[in-house]
Amino acid sequence: MYTYTVYGLSVTSEIECPELIVGSGKADVYVRYGQLQNMPVTKEHPWGVYAVGHNQLLLNYKTTARYLVSEGKEIIIDRYPGSDEDVLRLFLLGSAFGAVLHQRGLVPLHGNSILYNGECIVFLGRSGIGKSTLAAAFVKRGYRVLNDDVCPIRIFPDGKSMVLPGFPHVKLMRDVAHKLGEVTAGLRRVCNKEQKYFFPVADNHHDIPAPLNRVYTLNSHNSSGFRFSELDNMDGIIALQNYTYRKGMMKKMYKTSGHFQLCSKIVEHVTVKEVFRPAGKFMLNELVELLEEDFR
Repeated sequence: MYTYTVYGLSVTSEIECPELIVGSGKADVYVRYGQLQNMPVTKEHPWGVYAVGHNQLLLNYKTTARYLVSEGKEIIIDRYPGSDEDVLRLFLLGSAFGAVLHQRGLVPLHGNSILYNGECIVFLGRSGIGKSTLAAAFVKRGYRVLNDDVCPIRIFPDGKSMVLPGFPHVKLMRDVAHKLGEVTAGLRRVCNKEQKYFFPVADNHHDIPAPLNRVYTLNSHNSSGFRFSELDNMDGIIALQNYTYRKGMMKKMYKTSGHFQLCSKIVEHVTVKEVFRPAGKFMLNELVELLEEDFR
């Protein structure tokens, strides 16, 4: 058995996960292999997400594995013969842990986060908008990173929000890494068939929870300049809902109402801004400098 820590949780796993930080202590989440052939997967729906009980989800990825996630405490994996181990872990550490976070009543946002003056700044956006690239650029300037791709937020009774740290790496495409002056030779690929690599940031990884200070949503437009604008509370809630990681899982578990309330509490204490950059242009340094000026 292996013991890791991620998102403030102690994880005991039958599967070795080199992506995670080695941990210790009593397990909050157990990951193990098991038989799931009798779970409700049909020929008509060979893959997808299924609600199979209270606070329980079955994730079925054809040719890879089925994952049964229960109560935010256990992940059972039924592996398909011949499945790729890297892909198996990709779904485990992505969607399966996303279900764990939803089941634990957290708000997992689809974004990256950095530390500034002891507080956390989160960048949200669609896949491919440049969240990981932006995080890596901040690392190059000496900032510390908490999360790449998933930022879980815990809301306390007083309304304050804390960001829970994730993996000690940022995933970068090869061409982006080269533009940042990084060499990909020797780095581990995210999947064997992808030109995406794990860019280690262990020396710049902040591994303890930090209070949420501000949220930016990253967008592109056809204008030549950048545009920043602060969102009112309602638009801020909508933005958080739109950029919630694996939000379809909430509907399966009837958690959409509770999620709206959690997002409402976040925007009461945190500024949410949208940022537009010119489409099709690699103006990373300019964006970083404008962001630094904005949150200082």
